[in-house]
Amino acid sequence: VNFVWLSTLVAALSLLGTEIVGSSCPANTYESLPSVCTECPANSVSEMGSLNITFCKCRAGYFSADGLPPCSICTANTFTDAVGQTSCTSCNTSACEVGRWRGPCAPNHDALCHLCTGAPLDAFYTSPGDPYDADNCTWDCMDGFRKDNGACVDCNAACPVGQFREGCDCVDCVNWKPADSSFDDPQGAVKTISQCEWDCDIGNNVADSQTCEQRCQ
Repeated sequence: VNFVWLSTLVAALSLLGTEIVGSSCPANTYESLPSVCTECPANSVSEMGSLNITFCKCRAGYFSADGLPPCSICTANTFTDAVGQTSCTSCNTSACEVGRWRGPCAPNHDALCHLCTGAPLDAFYTSPGDPYDADNCTWDCMDGFRKDNGACVDCNAACPVGQFREGCDCVDCVNWKPADSSFDDPQGAVKTISQCEWDCDIGNNVADSQTCEQRCQ
């Protein structure tokens, strides 16, 4: 057997990336000398059994002109999610579907869509994140519920003091009341503004049906 010819063939096949049975080097190393395993250069990886340094390729998030070391990290807003890449791809900046927002891009992965988290119980989303990369999807309450301080409450629930119910919504009372008085009664079932009740503020008495006056000290 011509051992010189055989060793030349093995070397040539190795340079072409052909795996030859015989190396027992673990992943991310290569056989630099017979039975000697050496770690791949920085930011590169290899499969188990790699026979020489050409089996080491740039890891995801890194690139080079030929996909081999030395490797450079993808610049801001670009990525590569595979090994041995010769360039990086621009990150996705499009809007996600309704109810989702686009998270940050990293050198080794694209910007992915995530579920929005701002809607309360008994609500549904009406838009994607706006801007696309913010977790601020708009939302509305389901039928039979109304918005109340960031929550969805049953339409049949009483409105706060000084408001009346108009359909499912709570609306500020605007009917007349005298000076030194306040609306004083939750009007959960009231349908008209004329039914909003008032009472004189503390320290005042009702002088007649339309006037509050200061109490005698």
